[in-house]
Amino acid sequence: MTSQIIEIILPFIIFFVLIIITTVVMMFLPFLIGRTMPPAYSISDSSSININAQDLYNLLTNYNEYTKWKRHIKDVAISKDNNDNTVWTEHNKRFGGKHEFVETKKVEPSLLIFSSSTDEYANVVSYIIEPKDEYNSKLTIKETVYLYHPYLRFFSRILFSKMVLIKNTFRQLRKYSKRINND
Repeated sequence: MTSQIIEIILPFIIFFVLIIITTVVMMFLPFLIGRTMPPAYSISDSSSININAQDLYNLLTNYNEYTKWKRHIKDVAISKDNNDNTVWTEHNKRFGGKHEFVETKKVEPSLLIFSSSTDEYANVVSYIIEPKDEYNSKLTIKETVYLYHPYLRFFSRILFSKMVLIKNTFRQLRKYSKRINND
């Protein structure tokens, strides 16, 4: 009788042990890998945008208009911080979250640098605008990210590529430039 009980219970015990081992590996392996990664990294990419340099600069510094070309943004709130820097908060349509940015440097019409930080990370983003001709510009986006927690380092670098976000920004700007050039 006891051998029958063991035969019935043994697969369940093995199953639960495997679940526990898998859970431990899934929880601690990203943490251990993240600990070996440097806390800061930078990515950069460039693209041509069919807007002249001054108009592109104006578009990127007009935070109230971000909802026109950043389709995932519901609205933007603008304020000033204690150092008189412009602060804008983007409210996401899909996730309902918000993201706050601080404008740290502007050089018209060629440079915009802003930063963002939370308890988990800090990042600095640069938009470098170079005129190509009267109607086109080259935009370079460089982002430097500092992640405090090793778990976030793993997921940010391995699973959630910031390069996708930069490419998406280029795509949204090109799409918007087509729309305003056709008007």
